Amino acid sequence: MLKIEVDGLIGDFICTTPSLYLLSKYNDMVMVYPSVGLAGEFSQLINLFYYPANLKLVNNKSDLEPFDLSLRAVNYLSVVYEEFTSSETCRSLDRLHFDYVCNHFQISAPLEYPQLVLGNSFVNKNEIIVTPFSRSSSPSYPKTFSIESWYRFFAAFEFEQFVILGSDSDLRPWSLPNVRYEYGHKLSDVCSSILDCKLLITADNGINHLARVLKKTPHIVFAIGQLFKYFTCNPLADFFVINQTSDNIGELITRTQVKLHSFNQEG
Repeated sequence: MLKIEVDGLIGDFICTTPSLYLLSKYNDMVMVYPSVGLAGEFSQLINLFYYPANLKLVNNKSDLEPFDLSLRAVNYLSVVYEEFTSSETCRSLDRLHFDYVCNHFQISAPLEYPQLVLGNSFVNKNEIIVTPFSRSSSPSYPKTFSIESWYRFFAAFEFEQFVILGSDSDLRPWSLPNVRYEYGHKLSDVCSSILDCKLLITADNGINHLARVLKKTPHIVFAIGQLFKYFTCNPLADFFVINQTSDNIGELITRTQVKLHSFNQEG
């Protein structure tokens, strides 16, 4: 039996999924304890993938201590940070986790995700999904644009229809005729909606990582921070880094215009 500790929000857990899936193939039983940040969502996440039956969730930490492996960010990044930042290859976070686990257990295997469970879409194929929020955002580390900047963005595309995707706790700050809100959906329904929408625009958040698993294109993702010199949120997406000291919503407007122009040409 292998005992593993994970943590984080939706995106953090999804990035460990290929590692957990791999280890379930090499061990009779893999027991996973969800630490800080996952509590209420973990049952949804663990049921979002067709995991092997030998991968189990354990709610009581003391039942598994000591752990055989910790994929908690505070432990993991301290182990791999030097190699992470010295590499000339820009890698995705799931790949960083996976390479670390393969090296730790001396396993050679391709990175694979288990199949996702799809639900019912709540968007149509002409709508653009925008997920401007991230729960790991803070005043000192903002991972999105200001409310006023988003007004500029939506105004620039008055003939497009936008669906703001978020959780029940997220704000509803934009009252515009071309913007509607879809909050609190099951993740399986979110996955189907990601596949159905015309274009996906995300911050560095859980939806971005779901789009990575779904191989969603076209997809624009924006992020902030020095670490993005070393890894990409989603190698399939049109990815750019926000300048923390200035408002560059114009960059997002330009990239969106390019995507929509290509749709018009194809149509």
